[in-house]
Amino acid sequence: MNIILTDLANITVYLIPVVPAGTKISALGANSTQNTLSGKIRVLDNPSLRTIAWTSFFPVNKNYNFVSSKTFPNGWVYVDFIETMRKLKLPIRIIGTSAKKILMFNFLATIDEFSYGVDKTGDINYSILLTEFPEGFFDFVNREKQVFKYIENYITNSSQLSVLKKAGLM
Repeated sequence: MNIILTDLANITVYLIPVVPAGTKISALGANSTQNTLSGKIRVLDNPSLRTIAWTSFFPVNKNYNFVSSKTFPNGWVYVDFIETMRKLKLPIRIIGTSAKKILMFNFLATIDEFSYGVDKTGDINYSILLTEFPEGFFDFVNREKQVFKYIENYITNSSQLSVLKKAGLM
């Protein structure tokens, strides 16, 4: 499996150098069983948010033969990206593909846990836990930006602009 992390604008793409075998996505259901006059029924609820976690290491300026050449050679680049996104309180995009480059998952996620330390060889051991972040939230934000842009265009193209300028509001 390949795991790719990127920021919201896809400015920088980070291919995780070493993904442990058996890394899985977890998604619990919130379904329940209810008693009715006719017997028990199963009530389906919205699916829970997916989580993915793994423990691995970032090589630091070493050329391991099992690490793709498309990764950053300095593992501190990954730590810096993850810590920056945590500090900015921004979700990241996580993309998973099979060895044959078949898309397995692609979703926004929050960084819920991230711990790291340097081992004897100078590489960075780390563990990470990511939880899905609903993309609909950003649809709402983008829609609000479009509304404000529409209002701004309307005001700019109307006689209201001079009134707002005189009032010091523009």
